[in-house]
Amino acid sequence: MKICMFTSSFLPTIGGLQYQVKWLAEGIAEQGEQIYLLTPNDASACIEIKDEYPKNINLNFGKSYLQNIMNLRRTLKQINPDIIHAHTIIPDGFYVLLARGLSKTPLIITSHGIDIVKIKEINYGYRLNLVYSLIIKGVLKRCNKHIVVSNAMIKYASDAGSSHDKIVVIPNGIPPRKEVAEEKVELIKEKYNLQDNCCILTLSGMRPIKGLEYLIRALPIVLTKHNVHLLMACRGEYEAHIKALIEKFNLSKHITFLGFVSGDEKLALLKACDIFCIPSVFESFGIVILEAMQYGKPVVASEAGGMPEIIDNGKNGLLVPPKESKKLADAICLLLDDENLRRTLGREAERSVNKYSIEIVAQKYIKVYEEVLRR
Repeated sequence: MKICMFTSSFLPTIGGLQYQVKWLAEGIAEQGEQIYLLTPNDASACIEIKDEYPKNINLNFGKSYLQNIMNLRRTLKQINPDIIHAHTIIPDGFYVLLARGLSKTPLIITSHGIDIVKIKEINYGYRLNLVYSLIIKGVLKRCNKHIVVSNAMIKYASDAGSSHDKIVVIPNGIPPRKEVAEEKVELIKEKYNLQDNCCILTLSGMRPIKGLEYLIRALPIVLTKHNVHLLMACRGEYEAHIKALIEKFNLSKHITFLGFVSGDEKLALLKACDIFCIPSVFESFGIVILEAMQYGKPVVASEAGGMPEIIDNGKNGLLVPPKESKKLADAICLLLDDENLRRTLGREAERSVNKYSIEIVAQKYIKVYEEVLRR
């Protein structure tokens, strides 16, 4: 089977979507399929190629939308794939429809969140824009299957215009855990003086939807009972607001900003921390939760979006209501009070993450491709 997987945003831009596309393309190639990964720029250095695939095709995207569409059209015509798989409805699915023209090549679209989720209170989602909302509805009518990454997204997909018979839920997946040298973990602990403090790690973009302000408001409550240090591997538009809150609560000596981290540094941080916290207002899925669980870390997450589908409260992590700092602080303190509980949740987390292996997820996608081609 010849598959064109298209994304208009890829590494080295760092984010859950970009890594998921990379891992999925590699995972499908491992299953023996001919997969062409179409990216806006050369990304060959960012993907692991085995036996020729995934084959990266540089579309040389620039500022001209028309030229971008023509480049995509020319590439699709040259490859002549059996399946086209776009990540996000807009711009990716829309681009494909314009580039595909009269071709009947089946189109699969995966929604990762912002293209269908709509949360007015925090101004989140493309569908808040009427024009985008209409385009999204039109694209969904013309695609063959619409994949969402959690059950929590089904309602949003339906509201966006996707028909029930097109919607398929396939969770995100992650590759096998990479081993991290203990020396690197010790260096992290020394660098941030974690030997005498428990470490809480959070890793995300710095936007209102990530709920970081609720973690900042929870920290003074935690500090009345425990010596902790919060590492924030975050960067984004909300940084000034978060730093102002930190100053307001006099927390500067208890928090270290790391900016975006990746690669071995990210893995060493995940292994070095005692607790991983993701206080998001909403997450369509939460790939970073899986990454923390892989290293046996107890996770405290909001009971919102797709996160409760990953975390079984009290068994492999803890869930708290979103936007409730006191309950977030209580959950963190519960873990800090009980090392045995941290270890128990961490062990179960490590076991439960196996069902999200990229191999299993890739096989689910291939099954959808085959089903579409049989019709």
